[in-house]
Amino acid sequence: MGNFIGAIRYQMEKLRQRPHYQEELDKMEQRRKGIIPPQFERLKALENSCQGKRCFIVADGTGVSPEVGKRLEKELVFGVNSGTQLKWKGWKPGWLGIQSPQAYEALEKELSQYELVFAGDNLAGRFHLPEQVVQYPYLGVYKYYVNRYQEYGVKFSGNALEVVYDGYSVIYSMLQIAVYLGIKEIYLLGCSQPEDARMTAAYRTAAQYAEEHGIRICNCTPGEQEDVFAYCPLTDLFD
Repeated sequence: MGNFIGAIRYQMEKLRQRPHYQEELDKMEQRRKGIIPPQFERLKALENSCQGKRCFIVADGTGVSPEVGKRLEKELVFGVNSGTQLKWKGWKPGWLGIQSPQAYEALEKELSQYELVFAGDNLAGRFHLPEQVVQYPYLGVYKYYVNRYQEYGVKFSGNALEVVYDGYSVIYSMLQIAVYLGIKEIYLLGCSQPEDARMTAAYRTAAQYAEEHGIRICNCTPGEQEDVFAYCPLTDLFD
């Protein structure tokens, strides 16, 4: 009975969201044709700007000792979720990825402390975004139209100026942003290998895209040495 009710609610939400989804598809088509709204000009300027570099995506403090933090100061680092709350270790990421309104509310007073803040454009209608924010065209509702109830397939975008697909976590969005910046080596730290079906599906999609495009995505979280992404000890990355 529960699955039946859930399926009905799913279909009702799918119908409700259809106009919004079509609007987003129309906007995406305009961007694909090179018609770029002003709010994405900063993102456009960053395309392939980090070629030849590597980056870290840090979701929490797991594995970030004070020594590791000092090494990371010399790296390109996206902080997401609790990865932004590392001041107690004397270090915090230079960049921030954010798309959840709840997370934005919690971190709004701290945004000026980051060099760049990559934020989904879904936040623009709810908040006054400060100068260092780089907006990206975030699309979440598409999942209703590529899946059936209790299916969790996602898409991965290699061109964040056209679209950044939701993958059940801002980590997934930052993977797409990193690819857009031209980064070929991406290391995850504190981004736990997923146990739920949604994140497993998302990570597998990212892994497949990476393999097909010559991109290396590795998990550097101590104690997690298998599953979707290959494990790479931090000691192998730092001289």
